[in-house]
Amino acid sequence: MSPAQTGLETAGDPYVPGIGNTGYRVESYDLDLDYRVASNRLIGRAVLRIVALHPLRRFSLDLSRLRVGRVRVDGQRARHEQTTHKLRVTPTAPLAAGATVSVEIEYSGHPAPRASHWGELGWEELEDGALVASQPSGSSTWFPCNDDVAEKAPYRLRVSAEEGYTVLANGVLLDSSARSGRRTWLYEQREPTAAYLASVQIGRYAIQERLLAGVAVALARPSALAQRVDRDFAPLGAMLTLFVRLFGPYPFARYCVVVTADELEIPLEAQGMAVFGANHADGRGGSERLIAHELAHQWFGNSVGIARWRHIWLNEASPATPSGCGRRRRAAPPRTPAPAVTTPCCVRPRRIWCSATPARSLSSTTACTSAAP
Repeated sequence: MSPAQTGLETAGDPYVPGIGNTGYRVESYDLDLDYRVASNRLIGRAVLRIVALHPLRRFSLDLSRLRVGRVRVDGQRARHEQTTHKLRVTPTAPLAAGATVSVEIEYSGHPAPRASHWGELGWEELEDGALVASQPSGSSTWFPCNDDVAEKAPYRLRVSAEEGYTVLANGVLLDSSARSGRRTWLYEQREPTAAYLASVQIGRYAIQERLLAGVAVALARPSALAQRVDRDFAPLGAMLTLFVRLFGPYPFARYCVVVTADELEIPLEAQGMAVFGANHADGRGGSERLIAHELAHQWFGNSVGIARWRHIWLNEASPATPSGCGRRRRAAPPRTPAPAVTTPCCVRPRRIWCSATPARSLSSTTACTSAAP
């Protein structure tokens, strides 16, 4: 038996140095968050199921500027230490290769974006709420994670906030209950999700639920913007109809569109979700291409993702062509569906994304397969 090792505190991606960790794989995330909007105070409890990839005496997680109170591994107190962006965990006994354990982390603080070469990333306090914009490496600002783009896992998110605010997160809403002036929302994202695509949005939103092209769609917007937003997002049904025809079934259980009361520089996608600023809803259809682009990311970038950030152009270029499809669809719909892609998506790079996935049945479970060099 090889001696126990210490996992590396980086996934080795030069685009995001120091981000990610090695030595284990996260099988699931269960997050319980209590957020106070007025004070931007977050109290969190995260339970991660991890599998040791080799004998492991210590491992690390990405966590930025949030104070950890206690760590347990399979119910046993574990020693921990923190740096600005890392949490190091030492179990009472080394983990054997292949061992699956539960890691419970209690933490708290005032979440804030972390600086990067790409700007400030992560949890951001709004005028009256909060949003998460993590791409590429901001997830550590609100929960402990392995923020490696190639690592995906299902999520369960339980988030509490003051009554009067709406909490939106990845996946399907399982429950919403109120107690003592606060409301708790429970979401489940069963499809494997990269940490940067996990998201929570909190605000005073009015929600319109629709079934478009067989897809459950939630449109969340401030009441004051409802008329403009509803007009601008009216083509969403036609876009979904066309994209399902071109790319295959919508890959998730729900599509949630959030339009904040604040202005945002650019829209951003999360898994099963897209977030726009008030400036992207002019009531005249001025953001139609952006709406189509963010929707296309659900197939290209979210369901099928990249293994290293140098390949981000594939995420962005693939939705670029269909970004004008909503308008073209009304003028001249395609006569035949796109043929299935059965040849490798890439030839020389060792790992980019799906190597032989039919275009009409994209699956998040095949997101990071290997291709011959």
